[in-house]
Amino acid sequence: MQEPIQQDVIKLRSELAQLDGLSAEERGKLDQLVADIEAHAVSSDHHRALNEQLEVALARFENSHPALSGVLRSIMNTLSNIGV
Repeated sequence: MQEPIQQDVIKLRSELAQLDGLSAEERGKLDQLVADIEAHAVSSDHHRALNEQLEVALARFENSHPALSGVLRSIMNTLSNIGV
C-alpha cells in the first residue's frame, strides 16, 4: 500500500476506534470499507466501486461524524492524486 494511503488508513482506524453510537451494521460497513481501501490501493481493479463506496460513506457520516468524514475525504483525495 502506498505511504499516503497507509497514513490515511491509520487515521481512519483511529477515528473508527473512537466512534460511539454506531450500529453493528454501520461498523461492519465501515470495517469493510477500510478493507476495500487497503485492497484497492495496491490493485488497479474496481477503483470506481471504491470511489462510490467512499462517497456513500462520506454522505452518510458527514453531519454526524465530521472527523470521520474528514479522514474519508482525505483518502478520496489521496486516491485521486495517485490516479485511483
